[in-house]
Amino acid sequence: MKHDVSVVIRIEGEPTSTSRKLDEVLRLLHQSRAREIHMAGELERLEGTIQPLTDAVEGASALLSELSRLIRENAQSPQRILAVADQIDARKAALAQAIVDNTPAAP
Repeated sequence: MKHDVSVVIRIEGEPTSTSRKLDEVLRLLHQSRAREIHMAGELERLEGTIQPLTDAVEGASALLSELSRLIRENAQSPQRILAVADQIDARKAALAQAIVDNTPAAP
């Protein structure tokens, strides 16, 4: 939603305390609006990064789960194959933990 606000105030004569205060309020209002516009752009940029990250994490997790399952199902040398599957499972857990550790807390 876009809003445009324009305010023009003309005060004749010498600047008064009231007009200086009004000028300051208008300056602060302008700064606030500029920050709002900037933050909206940043929020849109951040929102655009969420889905690709989610897709990557889900894809990596699914791949590791599938590899682990296939190795376990096709094990001819159980000890070595199961050790590899355990390593894959551990890396999957490490990936999940890294995501948790690097995700900022909700405000």
